[in-house]
Amino acid sequence: MKRKILVIFLLLIPLSYFIYKITFNETKDILVFGDNYLLTGKNKSYLENLDRDKYNINTFTYDNITYKEMLKKIKSNDYIIIKNKEVYLNQLISKAEYIIINANNKEYFNKCKKNDNIIKNYNTFINNDITNLYNLINKISTAKIIVIGNYCKIDKNEDVRFKITNSNIEFIDLFNTFNKLKNDKIQEKIFNNLTSIIDKK
Repeated sequence: MKRKILVIFLLLIPLSYFIYKITFNETKDILVFGDNYLLTGKNKSYLENLDRDKYNINTFTYDNITYKEMLKKIKSNDYIIIKNKEVYLNQLISKAEYIIINANNKEYFNKCKKNDNIIKNYNTFINNDITNLYNLINKISTAKIIVIGNYCKIDKNEDVRFKITNSNIEFIDLFNTFNKLKNDKIQEKIFNNLTSIIDKK
């Protein structure tokens, strides 16, 4: 009897492994949430070119949205229509493993024309909104949050660059990228940084 149990057990090991391999989904669920300016629009090809066997990407973006407005979108559980079906924002947030966010671009570019103290104060303002957004998302999801930082289109010194103050958030710093790279390379830089964060063990 003991021998039969041992044989059955040994047969179940490869069977269990086989079932695991065919049912385990290695695809990473990613939600792209925020402003069209850096995340989609004419640069959507960078998202579309990501390996679909590795990444399942959902986008929920707006024109010229701020982080404070993004909070309201979550609280109201905004939705979009895809193939005649309502797809709710909070549903996408809850199932995402990674949430890529970026906002306040238009406002930030306008602030760049002003003095350094105004930009520093605005950086504090944005960081508070991002922390509030992070806290709200954490009530819905266990996803890792990645923020693509705001930057100036004109040269500014390092003291006023935007930095994330929340250590729980992954951050892609673009403050000087605009001046160092050609325009058509900025999006490539963003998504190279994104995939390195998502794929790191």
